[in-house]
Amino acid sequence: MDELIVALDELIKSPPPLVTFEQVREWLADVEAGRWSWVRNTRCKYVDMKFDTRRGAYALRDRDGHPITHEQLRWQYGREQEQCPAHPGHRCQVDTSMESGPNNCFHCEGKM
Repeated sequence: MDELIVALDELIKSPPPLVTFEQVREWLADVEAGRWSWVRNTRCKYVDMKFDTRRGAYALRDRDGHPITHEQLRWQYGREQEQCPAHPGHRCQVDTSMESGPNNCFHCEGKM
C-alpha cells in the first residue's frame, strides 16, 4: 500500500506530458495511411496510452515505459531528408541488404 501511495505522489509531482485527442487522431490517421511507420521510430512500435477524460488528453509511454511527447511520437527517422532522386515522390530508404554499402539508399545508392 505504501508503494502505491509513493507512486501516486510521484505521478502528481511530475505528470507525464499530455497529448490531446486530436493529436492522437492525426497520428493514427498517418499510421493508417502509411505516412508513419514504426520501422522509422522503433521506440514507438508499442505505445501505452492512458486516458485523462477530465482534461481530454492522453499520457503516452514508449515501448520501454518512458513518458513521450507528441513530437517524440510523430518523429520519423529520415523525415528531414530530401526526396530520393531515383524514386520521385519518396525519400531515400536505407538498403538493409547493404549491397551498395552501409547507410546507402536502396534506390539511388546515395549516402544517407
